Amino acid sequence: AYNGVPYWEREMLGAERLYITGSSGNLACSTQGLFVVTGSKCHRLDLLTGETRATYELPDSPGGKTRGWSYVAVEGDTLIGSASSGYNFSGTVFAYDLGTGQIKWRYDGLVIRDSTLAIQGGKVFFAEHRGQTHVPVVLDIKAWSARNAALKKRAVESKKDDDEEEGHDAPVVAEVTPEVKPAP
Repeated sequence: AYNGVPYWEREMLGAERLYITGSSGNLACSTQGLFVVTGSKCHRLDLLTGETRATYELPDSPGGKTRGWSYVAVEGDTLIGSASSGYNFSGTVFAYDLGTGQIKWRYDGLVIRDSTLAIQGGKVFFAEHRGQTHVPVVLDIKAWSARNAALKKRAVESKKDDDEEEGHDAPVVAEVTPEVKPAP
C-alpha cells in the first residue's frame, strides 16, 4: 500500500508544458518506466530510482526542420510519439520498440491534431486535416440498414402487386447503398 513517501525527485529542464488545456501532455507511465518529454527527446526513467534508462530522439523531419516532441504514450512494449508542426498540431506520428530502441514505424501526415491521438488495442487513431472544404460523410449503419429494409419491403410489395396483375410469382429486390463521395 502507498504510504505517501516519495521514492525520488528529479528536476528536468524543458519538461514543462505551458498550455496544457490545448496541448498533449509530456508524461507517460507504464511498468516499463516513466517517460518524460523534454524538447526533441523522450527520457525513460527508472520507476524506483528516477535514473535515465534510455533516451529516444525525435525522428528526422521530412523537410529537415527542427521540431519538438509533442504527444507521448506507451502501449505494451511500444513508445508512441508525434513531432510538432506548430501550435497543437503534429506532422509525424511514430513508434519506438522499447526492447530494441529502434523505430517500429512512422506516419508522415499533413496536419494531425495532437488532442485527437488515441490508442486502443494496439492501434493508433487520430484526426488529420487534409484540406477538406466540407465535413466528411459519416455513415450511420443502423439508419442505412433500416432504410434499406424499408425500401426492400416497398419494392417487394410493389413488385408483388405488379406480378399479380401480370401473373408472375418471383419478387425482385433492390439493394440500396449509401452514396459516398470522396472529399475534393
